[in-house]
Amino acid sequence: MASALAHRYASALAEVTDKSGAETSAEAALAQLRSFSELMAESAELRNVLAAPSVTNQDKQDLLVSLGGRIGLSRPIRNLLFVMVDNRRLGIIDDLIEAFAELDDQRRGVERLRVVSAAPLDAAQQAAFLERFRQIAGRQVEAEFASDQSLLGGVVVRRGGQVIDGSLAAKLRSLGEVMAG
Repeated sequence: MASALAHRYASALAEVTDKSGAETSAEAALAQLRSFSELMAESAELRNVLAAPSVTNQDKQDLLVSLGGRIGLSRPIRNLLFVMVDNRRLGIIDDLIEAFAELDDQRRGVERLRVVSAAPLDAAQQAAFLERFRQIAGRQVEAEFASDQSLLGGVVVRRGGQVIDGSLAAKLRSLGEVMAG
């Protein structure tokens, strides 16, 4: 779950991307932030330079401008990263991405799920699952599907902070606890 600080940065970015005639859409902002996060995850040198107190903020901003040109960062995203560097907050970049994605989903009226099943679901099963949850949620539903054989059967659905565990493994654990006392 994203921190309160990440939510503040995400809210500020949402204000910028939600304005009519905004230079960057929410979808583009998310893609750019994810690209930058991946770059940071891949490069310990980049993380070290951006976190080093011995490197001036101007040098860090110059580096971000150079990197931004290579990976296609828009001015609003570069400015956000400048502020995060100045305040030594780049460590929350992934929380910011999560918080901003949640805000964008809310704005678009989308419910996001993570569905893990014991066996992979085919396209028809996925579509039926999404339709059923759309009916329950009363709005558009998007899901990420995965499989995990350790579930033995059934599915586990994550909906925000809520987990609905309909797996056979969970039912067997529960039965074992009841039988144990």
